[in-house]
Order: sequence, then C-alpha cells, then structure tokens
Amino acid sequence: GATDVSLSAGKLSPEEEEAEKNKLSEEQKNQIGDKPIYSFTMTVGGSAQPEFEGGLVTITIPYVLGADEDVDSIAIWYIGNKCTLENCENGEECDDTAHMLTSIMATYANGFVTFQTSHFSYYTVTRMTPAQRCDAYGHNYETTLVPATCVTGGYTLDICTRCGDKQVSVPVAALGHDWEVSVTKAASCTDKGTET
Repeated sequence: GATDVSLSAGKLSPEEEEAEKNKLSEEQKNQIGDKPIYSFTMTVGGSAQPEFEGGLVTITIPYVLGADEDVDSIAIWYIGNKCTLENCENGEECDDTAHMLTSIMATYANGFVTFQTSHFSYYTVTRMTPAQRCDAYGHNYETTLVPATCVTGGYTLDICTRCGDKQVSVPVAALGHDWEVSVTKAASCTDKGTET
C-alpha cells in the first residue's frame, strides 16, 4: 500500500530558538549570532524519518547577503546532539541536552544558500573566516612551477586560494652553467689562441 510522506521546513519560533541556543556553549552562540535556526523534518507513515539511508537531499534556503559578507565565507552549521550513538556504543557518558555545531559546505547564489545533507535536523547559515574554512574542509591549493635556473633551484609552490597558506615542495637543484667553448682566435706556431 501507499505510505504517507510529510515534509516540513521553517524557522524556529523565538522560544524554540532560545531553547536550542541554551544547549550551546557561549562560543557556539556567538558563532550563530542573530541568524535564524531552521528546522527540517520528514515523517514516513507517521514516524519521524530524519535519515535518508545513505542518500543526500539538497536544501535551498533564502538568505540576504550582508554588505560586509563575502560569498565564499558562507557555510551552514548543523546543530546536532552532542551525544551520539557511537558514545553510547563505547559506554561513554554524555550529556544529551548539549549540542554541537558541525560545518557543512554551502553555495550562495541569487539570494539563496544551498547545501546537501544526509539527514534532517536544525541548521543555520553562518560566516567562516578563510582559516576556519580550511580547518573544516581542507586547503584548496593552486600549484605554480618555479623552474630552476643556472644559479637558483626550482620548486613547486602551492598557494591556498582560501587562506593564502603556502607550501614549497619538490625542490629541483640549480642547473649549473653549461659553458660553451668557442675559439675566438686560432692558435698558430707563434701566437697563442683564445677561447671564450
């Protein structure tokens, strides 16, 4: 038979938002700032279905880019429970009233932020510094080859397009001079010749 599927999405009410933010540390609250928290839920046959069994869903939410915001600084925070199944399986004690923030890459275009996730929960839009983006997602290096010359060694220079981190690798020794000898005056029985 057919199974009813219900999806819902929206901003938390001020009361719900305050209750969720109270589960965060002061540092985490500062990271969220005054950005709204969105709730995404799905029910299948009347039961909550937060996971997609290995699949991904693409979510697009409206977002007004501030005058001082860089498109590349936009990211999504997943606001999740600190207590995980792994904690329980390892016999660890955990505070299931505490939350953590996990960064998810996002794109911004035409007044909307788009991201992918494998589950529904609470999310908010945030800004990250270039260093934070590299910490979360790794560096995004562009490679330049600096060739060796006669007197200087060559190398590969990798520069991160996000944070400017530089890595020098694959050194190549200086090539040295390649002298070419040519006779400018031939020697004779009575005169010495010259070479340059």
